Order: sequence, then C-alpha cells, then structure tokens
Amino acid sequence: MDDDGFGLSFNVLLSDPADFEGGGTSFPSNAFSSEEAVYTPRRGQMLSHYGGLRHASVPCTGGLRYIMVGFVRAERLVELRLEDAAYGARTGESEKA
Repeated sequence: MDDDGFGLSFNVLLSDPADFEGGGTSFPSNAFSSEEAVYTPRRGQMLSHYGGLRHASVPCTGGLRYIMVGFVRAERLVELRLEDAAYGARTGESEKA
C-alpha cells in the first residue's frame, strides 16, 4: 500500500479486460468504509482519487494489462494535505493508518 502524495491521481485502463486476469486497484478499509474495496474499470474508464488515499495495485494473474497513470497537482489540494498532516500531528492520528 502507498499513497501518491499531494493532488489527484488517476489511471485509465487501456487493455481489453479479456486480455488479462486479475488486476485492479484496491483501497484498504478507512474512515469512509469498513471493508477493503477493489475497483476494476472497463476499457477506457478512468479511476481517480485523492493522492493521499492509501491504495495498491492488484496483481494480474495472467495476460498483460496496460494502464495510463497520471497525477494532477493543485495548490488547494496541497493545502488540504498539509492540513491533514497537521491534524494528524495534533491528534496523534497517522495519515498512513
């Protein structure tokens, strides 16, 4: 599991899902959900999320999966990330929990 830091992260599935098995993006349980969530978009669909949200790539178990990954940086998102870090420091809550 990792996070991408500041901003917005996105990925777009380029492959036909019939060309591979497995794959996807998982998000661990967090303040918004008590269960792990795994997203498997269709070809051409985009998955986007706050870069500070912990996530992991789900391994492919067969074939090849191609994705395009990108990051968008915005001053306000950086400010929000710094506010989150300051809140965690004040309350003892870790961002990476």
